[in-house]
Amino acid sequence: TIARNAADRLAAMVDGYHLGELAQEIDKLIAFTDGRRIELRDVEELTTEALQRQIWDLIDAVIDGKAEYAFRLMQGMDEKNYPPQMLLSMIVRQHRQVILAQALLKEGATAQQIAERLHITHPFPRDKVINQASRYPAVRLERAYHRLLGADAAVKTGIMDIDTAIDLLIADLAQIVNAGRRRAP
Repeated sequence: TIARNAADRLAAMVDGYHLGELAQEIDKLIAFTDGRRIELRDVEELTTEALQRQIWDLIDAVIDGKAEYAFRLMQGMDEKNYPPQMLLSMIVRQHRQVILAQALLKEGATAQQIAERLHITHPFPRDKVINQASRYPAVRLERAYHRLLGADAAVKTGIMDIDTAIDLLIADLAQIVNAGRRRAP
């Protein structure tokens, strides 16, 4: 058995893309508790490190316009490992790669040619950026990139602190991405 707050904590730590990790962590918790009920302290003691969010999960959430999920991921990220300036630069980098991949797709480039031009050595990130480029309308992508440049300039000129800039940026990018998804009834 598992305490409700422990189950809630596990659920908050894992998304639908990491269910294999969740199963491993549950097995580990069962072995650790040796038949007693799994408590919140057990989850926090054993699984926090194992299920630590990765920066690419956050970047994908931002690209996909999932602001709420992106904010939840940011709450669980350790600022020592992922300082705000790194987050901002990674968000900008991924958008730049999507823009370049989109342009290359329009020119008729193959997946391998795109990978070579973008210096992507593994098929998974190559396929991900191509998928993002093919489903992100160019006009919204351009609008998002201008917003990214504005946030970067606001931080570098001292108009806005980086934490606020990232929070506003994530919300703004989600609004841009989701603008075409919502239709009036």
